[in-house]
Amino acid sequence: MKTYTLKQNLSPMGYKYSVGEINEINLYEAKSTSPLAEVDKFIGGMISIPFSINIINLKSGDELLLKTKFGVMFKNYEVLENDKVIASINTKKSLGVPKVEIDSVYGKFEIKTNIMAREFEILKEDERVASIKKVTLSLKDAYEITNINFENTDLLIAIAISVDHNFHD
Repeated sequence: MKTYTLKQNLSPMGYKYSVGEINEINLYEAKSTSPLAEVDKFIGGMISIPFSINIINLKSGDELLLKTKFGVMFKNYEVLENDKVIASINTKKSLGVPKVEIDSVYGKFEIKTNIMAREFEILKEDERVASIKKVTLSLKDAYEITNINFENTDLLIAIAISVDHNFHD
């Protein structure tokens, strides 16, 4: 089990994140400098504007692309690796808290949360494989990501960024 910290950084345009193990140097960097990302900050709660965030593993150099798809009310994403879709993250309407489903090359997952949307469990076949928890005292959005048994940490980072956009933008 490993725990990472995802921190949103100040960016003059778009989004920027850094990810590292607790009290360690950054292992990942994620950013989008698209003008559409800036538009999404203002109207993203009602209409999802398509833009991409590049997620770079600073150790291996591997790169994922988190693409926001156009939508109304709920944001949906595709995660690409080498121009191939490895996961679709879809938010669906449900009673109370939106339901988030992930269909990936590693199987199907579900993200569960409560009405406060501060703690998230990622389940595969009803077994918790990871969790994401919003850090309470932070100037910008920050999350603690715990990988219990998730197959791909790079994809887990992309999922955590999608959680930030879905619930806390």
